[in-house]
Amino acid sequence: MNAGGLGASIYNYGSVNGISLDKTHHLLWVCDAMNNRVLGFPIKADGMPDGKTATVVLGQADFVSGLANRGSTAGPNTLYRPINVFFDSARNWLWVTDGAAITGLQPRVLVYDLSVGITNGMDARYVVGQPDFFTVTAGTTNAKLSSPWGVYVTASGLAYIADGGRVVTLDVSAGMTNGQTFTHVLGQTDFTHNAANAGGSVGPNTFSGASGILVDEPAGLAFIAEYKNKRVSVYDISGGIIDGMNAKYFIGQPDGTSNSTLSGLAAVGKAEWMALNKTKNILYVGCQSLSRVEGFDLGALATGMSASHVFGQPANFIDTASNTSVPPNSIKYRLNQPQGIALDNDNGLLMVADQWNRVMFYKDSASTVTGIHNTMEQHIRPMEIYPNPAADKIFIKCPNPGLQKITIMDMTGRMVYSNTITSLNENGTGTVDNLNLSDGVYTVMAITKNAIFSQRLEVIR
Repeated sequence: MNAGGLGASIYNYGSVNGISLDKTHHLLWVCDAMNNRVLGFPIKADGMPDGKTATVVLGQADFVSGLANRGSTAGPNTLYRPINVFFDSARNWLWVTDGAAITGLQPRVLVYDLSVGITNGMDARYVVGQPDFFTVTAGTTNAKLSSPWGVYVTASGLAYIADGGRVVTLDVSAGMTNGQTFTHVLGQTDFTHNAANAGGSVGPNTFSGASGILVDEPAGLAFIAEYKNKRVSVYDISGGIIDGMNAKYFIGQPDGTSNSTLSGLAAVGKAEWMALNKTKNILYVGCQSLSRVEGFDLGALATGMSASHVFGQPANFIDTASNTSVPPNSIKYRLNQPQGIALDNDNGLLMVADQWNRVMFYKDSASTVTGIHNTMEQHIRPMEIYPNPAADKIFIKCPNPGLQKITIMDMTGRMVYSNTITSLNENGTGTVDNLNLSDGVYTVMAITKNAIFSQRLEVIR
């Protein structure tokens, strides 16, 4: 499966983020952040991809465009670094978190009404966190967002949105309106604050880097992954939500006041996305910094509990090596910093997007097997950049021939380098000399005759 890049067969490093399975329209929705779009890939009845090309694109007018906000300003049919997507099957809505969780970039959540049909580049119907589709200012109020990340909507119509140091809820059970006010807040005592850990130390009622959200409504539990606190906070919502309430359990830490970097069966590292095996009652957590997905048996839910299953690493829970070799020459079951998770409960398939801009398909046999190795995988070779990290000079090789131009952007999307490639060596590799960039992380975009690729570059001088 092609999980990123421009065009029907293109890869894009650092671009694949949240994914969501849509069984109503038989699509796997994939956030392609760096190309400022969301792609829909067809899925067969058995849960496997129906080909390797996307058939739907949102945020762009076509499959060969990738500019932020279509090269203009924000609107109902544009995106700027979408980071998460959630298909709300109860309402036939698709929720997309815009703005890459970067404070002030474009802090909003768009809601597409798929009940009216799906067309490429279609308008969103609603916007959350802004009064309209054209306003993108950050705020910390009961109707504004600052750095939205994860989103989850329950069947009964309560939407949860992770927003930095808080999670806000929105009641859409009777419909919604643009700029609708939030109903409750977790991680803070009111809507006007959003500091990490409420401006102090980590506690049982604080967040730092709230990212993925999952709600088990029948069980009355809400799971909030915290990227910076390296834990999953578990809330008992069976009696309702009280602003600023404490979480009941903490996965990945020994208590509610720790955020240490741990290892072994009880560690989740920089946790992001989650999925729930409803039949086996297993919570899957994408452990980005550990390059694996862990499974936790919720029948034994407790603070500091150990994982019982692992995908992407051997079954010893000690190995955390990421799959840094270029696919397909890598160890195929290994993951490289998982970015998104979806689960097909009917077909027993766990889908994991990682930083090689691919979606790995694992057979979910977690009831009997620990340490599932690769069973299914779809991939296409991404472009290569070396050395990486670099100082002043890099070499670039693309899977597609005809490298023509190199563009480099910083993490805010500002272009800091652009140059035409006039010559390639015998193996099709282009050279960029005299980068003259400050230390930091950048996105390199390589333009070929019929495709655009991108990959992350770290500069250390």
